[in-house]
Amino acid sequence: MNRERNIVRSGIRQIFLLAFWALLAMPSSSHAQRIVTLDECLQIAHTQSPGLFEARRKYDIARLSAEAQSRSLYTQIDLTLTAPLYTDNTVPTYNPQTGATELLPLNITQFGPGLTITQPIEWTGGTLSVTGNVYRQSQIPGFGSQTNDYVELSTIAINQPLFKANELALTSEEAGMELEDARAAYVTEWAALNYSIENLFYTLYENEEQFQIQRDVVTTSEANYVL
Repeated sequence: MNRERNIVRSGIRQIFLLAFWALLAMPSSSHAQRIVTLDECLQIAHTQSPGLFEARRKYDIARLSAEAQSRSLYTQIDLTLTAPLYTDNTVPTYNPQTGATELLPLNITQFGPGLTITQPIEWTGGTLSVTGNVYRQSQIPGFGSQTNDYVELSTIAINQPLFKANELALTSEEAGMELEDARAAYVTEWAALNYSIENLFYTLYENEEQFQIQRDVVTTSEANYVL
């Protein structure tokens, strides 16, 4: 990272030096055509600096990762739909017509939705799940008419790992630390770039003023020599 930062600063310094010598080579009338202000220099550097672009990219990645980790702790709701489940069994059934128990076929068709609510528990690393299912059940016994009824099943489950690190809390803390590191690196790169640009800008301004003073001295000396 330091090597890349030094390369970027060296490139910016070379650009300013080339611009300075180009200004010196221009006639005085050309200087008034285009004056680059410090704000314009900073704006150009902010949009074209590779180091700042890389720091911003890493910050965005860390921010999205932290947001995804935070959303993973939200309550999750899943809807399931059970396809028609058909079972064909043979069960002992009392036959009132004969007064005896007979082995008769029993056909059952189940169909219905299910809802599962899952809540991660960050401070323990476990999860709490509540599941509810409602089935429409159709039975066709070996004799008699078809019967339809509804069956409701509900369960509450807690999944709590034992003798194991709290991975939910550790992952959240790690994502937060990576986000803070990326933000600090981006702010540091921004400040370092601004300092470099301002330093080079004022150095260029000082050199140009010094050049103007030296040129005035030469002009004065030439005038005195002619007289």
